[in-house]
Amino acid sequence: MREWLLRHWIALVSSIALALALFGLLRMIGLPVVPQRALLLRIAPWAVALHAVLYLGALYVRSYRWVWLLAPIPEAAHVPVRRIMAVSFVGYGAVILMPFRTGEVVRPALLREKGKLSGWTIAATVAAERIMDGVVLTALLLVSLLLAGPLEVGDSRLPVRAIWQSAYVAFGLFAVAFLLLVLFGWRRAFAVRLVEKTVGRLSARLAERLAMTLRRLAEGLAFLVHAHHSVRFVLATILYFALYAGSVHVMVAGSGMRPPEIAQVCVIAGLMHLGAMLPNAPGYFGAYQFSVYAGLAMFYAEADVTGVGSAVVFALYVLHMGLPLVIAIVALALMRLTPARAMAAAVAAERDPN
Repeated sequence: MREWLLRHWIALVSSIALALALFGLLRMIGLPVVPQRALLLRIAPWAVALHAVLYLGALYVRSYRWVWLLAPIPEAAHVPVRRIMAVSFVGYGAVILMPFRTGEVVRPALLREKGKLSGWTIAATVAAERIMDGVVLTALLLVSLLLAGPLEVGDSRLPVRAIWQSAYVAFGLFAVAFLLLVLFGWRRAFAVRLVEKTVGRLSARLAERLAMTLRRLAEGLAFLVHAHHSVRFVLATILYFALYAGSVHVMVAGSGMRPPEIAQVCVIAGLMHLGAMLPNAPGYFGAYQFSVYAGLAMFYAEADVTGVGSAVVFALYVLHMGLPLVIAIVALALMRLTPARAMAAAVAAERDPN
């Protein structure tokens, strides 16, 4: 832990400062972080229970997709699906706790095998998963915005009109990143030769190391040339989003607010994902609340958003942070790992990703 803090103290301090700034901004514009107890009691217990079931189903689907990204890698063929799922759950818990998405290193750290399965190869699948998530989820957000025809309701305190621009910009960035990903996977030999001819003139040893890293990264992108794996991944991502949106719909309806239409709840769920995709403070604090409030503000009056809507935001936040952390702890127990050993593996992977 001490070594990790020394490596990431700037990210940790910056993330805490960001969380405090966002907390102050929420207070300044009158958006409650912790709602009144009476408002929380308006949420029906059945809604909380059904939301948890749907959300856990969404997490399972999201984690299982990684199996298809790893399947074309020969070195990963012997890894049991149970272990892949456990590592996936631990990784999602780490991303929640660790600042600015530094927890992304945990999955490659726990799944790699020195001399057999490179951390670089696994990291490539994780990066590809994030980029493909961004493309699919922002595309679904844009389609939902078009179908919902969102209009500002009342005198909203949030910049609702900026959501359209943010969605287009996010989709454009992820689309460009995906094209670069495909280009690298397709022309990987060219990338290796380019390194050898440029960096190799300065240092043959450095060029060799960079070329080896590029080859291992390319191995992690093998699924791009296997349509049956890529198509399964995209379909599973859509199923995951449907379950996630369904869980949000249940929570909003269970609070006594007008049940949102399908397109409207997809907009709210899409904005929640958009807020989580950015580098955030631990627990996505601040960005998560803003994204949910912004989604609600597009379809509900301000009195509802800052009233019972604040209870919905709080309940969603507690469940969406708490359930993945509980599952991560269970997964660590099944892997017979303590949090300290998992952290040690992450630090070791940062020292030597191979």
